Amino acid sequence: MILNYLKIAFRNLLKFKAYSFINISGLAIGIACCSLILLYVQKEISYDNYHQDLDQLHRLSIRKGVSTINQGQASVSYLTGENMVKDYPEVEQAARMLKLRQDPLITLGDRNFSEKRFFFAESTLFDILTIPFLKGDPETALTEPNSVVISGEIATKYFGRIDVTGESVKINFNGIISEFKITGVLQNAPQNTHFKYDLLAELESAEQFIPNRRFIKTWFVYPYWTYLKLTKDADAKLLEAKFPDFIRRYFPETRQDNALFLQPVRDIHLHSQLENEFEANNDILYIYIFSAIAILVLIIACINFMNLATARSINRAKEVGMRKVLGAQRHQLIRQFLTESVLTSMIAVLFSLGLIEIFLLIFNKLSSFTLDFNYLQNGLLIAGFFGLTLFVGLAAGIYPAMFLSGFQPIKTLKGIFGKTASGQGLRRALVVVQMCITVILLVSIIIINQQLDYVHDKKLGFTEDQMLLIEPVGTVLTGQESYESFKNQLMQLPEIQGVTRNSRTPGQDHPIRSIFPRGVVSDDEKMITPFVFVDYDYASVYDLEFSEGRDFSLEYGADNDFAYILTESAVKALGLTDPLGKEIATGDLIPRKGPVVGIVKDFHYASLHQEIDPLIIGKIDAFGYRYISVRIQSKSLSQTVAKIEGVWRQFEAVRPMTFSFLDDRLNKVYQFEAQLGNIITYFTVLAILIASLGLFGMASFAAEQRVREIGIRKVLGASVSSIILSFTGEFVKLALIAAVIASPIAWYAMDQWLNDFAYRVSIDIFPFLISGFLVLLIALLTVSYQATRAALINPVESLKYE
Repeated sequence: MILNYLKIAFRNLLKFKAYSFINISGLAIGIACCSLILLYVQKEISYDNYHQDLDQLHRLSIRKGVSTINQGQASVSYLTGENMVKDYPEVEQAARMLKLRQDPLITLGDRNFSEKRFFFAESTLFDILTIPFLKGDPETALTEPNSVVISGEIATKYFGRIDVTGESVKINFNGIISEFKITGVLQNAPQNTHFKYDLLAELESAEQFIPNRRFIKTWFVYPYWTYLKLTKDADAKLLEAKFPDFIRRYFPETRQDNALFLQPVRDIHLHSQLENEFEANNDILYIYIFSAIAILVLIIACINFMNLATARSINRAKEVGMRKVLGAQRHQLIRQFLTESVLTSMIAVLFSLGLIEIFLLIFNKLSSFTLDFNYLQNGLLIAGFFGLTLFVGLAAGIYPAMFLSGFQPIKTLKGIFGKTASGQGLRRALVVVQMCITVILLVSIIIINQQLDYVHDKKLGFTEDQMLLIEPVGTVLTGQESYESFKNQLMQLPEIQGVTRNSRTPGQDHPIRSIFPRGVVSDDEKMITPFVFVDYDYASVYDLEFSEGRDFSLEYGADNDFAYILTESAVKALGLTDPLGKEIATGDLIPRKGPVVGIVKDFHYASLHQEIDPLIIGKIDAFGYRYISVRIQSKSLSQTVAKIEGVWRQFEAVRPMTFSFLDDRLNKVYQFEAQLGNIITYFTVLAILIASLGLFGMASFAAEQRVREIGIRKVLGASVSSIILSFTGEFVKLALIAAVIASPIAWYAMDQWLNDFAYRVSIDIFPFLISGFLVLLIALLTVSYQATRAALINPVESLKYE
């Protein structure tokens, strides 16, 4: 019987070639989209799942006071982890990691390598996180001072082989050079981990490279990533409830408003956007959005199948009647039609494999993700394909199967069914659903692009164009004298307008710091606010607008020590009247007191996702300057950068100049939004293509059914244009209904998305009018072709058999 079902299914596919093509191509595109998203979602949710005892693993993080800019920090103080183990039996083990501000220079013979993924770590890290060793013993690998373990990739890069235990390399941090012994080789970090490493050195060995090492192990600084392994029966929420008492017992008085919290390791990649992350994480929101879009596209493809199957029911009504007369039971007919549906789905899946390869190229180009499709090694993907085939086949075929199998043979054999309107209401409803989805996607594209244009064009309160950012950390240019000489030489170039230094750039998360408005460290007066440390001429180089006072300048002796510029909102928050000349202090470990020398208008130092918070701009010599900012005025940036590199090489012959442009960095802040817009655009094009195929098939079927009607109308004097108008009128009504239904849904979805921005466009009627018009135009263009063909048929041909 199954062979009979398959034989009939193949015959029907070949008999109705046009409908089969529309169904298969639509389903293939929908399945390819869903498979692509399945691949993407599988990769994203698999992050860190390979760790043993995963449910027991957590990262300890901290929130410092209250600020809309800073939502927390992924690292804590040195003493936090070891005291957790001592005080709480629920904490089985702790492991700390540290990364210095600069990237080290690794020297092997006469070769130098600069490595970004270099960390200092405790040996207990290997007991908590699953980091396999290729060579060496994890129990002893990081127990001796100046020991280091490296990845297999680094071992091959440096030595050309894997077994390199016992070899030595010289490590240079900011001019301090020390020899380290390689005590192990690690398996390369997998792609699906929030923590990617190349070299791990023994933790305490970091102190030799830290000039102010007396502060690094205090409760006041939070540079250590700390992982905890809880006991099997421990409840993380109950343990967190004890942290306020931990803070009261150990934290300094001025840090009592801090809050410790636990992050499950499995959640870090999709749920954590804290300061001092290892690298930028993804957001679970985009998993939901991409999945929803793929499902919508698949729904459109399934609707096509259901529409065409029910529309063709008239042609198969007599077949069903004959089968029932000859003894076929309804459940047998249902199985037959579901077999046809699943077979169509299987063929569509085969075609979708080729489409997936094409879509992967586009997806990888549009996004920052790198996806590959390995059919044989990915069991989940094979299972997903099998499940998707059955799901699509059954979902798309269940209603037509129930509908067709329910025909009454006495009516179908008399031809009465062909004269009824059965199934038309459902087909119209499904077409409306298709058009609704298309309108929602079109509205989303327009509003996302409006917001991105708004972000790009909005005045930020500073000038970001032609601002070169040089990263001197780890070079001689971190020294005051070398920097001043470097700056003076740059200022001799006619293309250079200004040079300054700063600890953070606009668009980055800024650290928050304790501010004391009267320069006296008093917890009652403390305020927590973001800050940035800068050098002379910062405000003038960045074109900040002063409302009072001046920029930091060498002409004023007070600026040589500590001095501050406040934003207008910072003045209000601190409650200062006549702030110029008033003394404030920053920090509570070593309060840095100094006068306020200027007030600047508020500017967007953070992204437009966040409201402008108060900002303290401090002039503190040689404090944490990560960037040299160079304002350029030149039509040939490449030539100017080459000149700057020439000056750089006079000071730093070993390290190449690491640089970027501020406007490029700001664009990357909204990279996810831009990628989202591009991906939605492509999915929308595919959705429109599938919907157009369905409308084309429906119009073709309608034309077949109305050939005689059109012939009679023409004989009675109807014009071609009136016939086309009557033919397309129904689809125009459906498009208008879809636009009305979809508009509030699209408005709600986009309003929720825009709520993630503190500064956003207002949603007006324009996107909805354009989207509705485009859907109407697509429907008219698709249907009019078939309507025109039907209207131009010679009535003699259509009526000669009547």
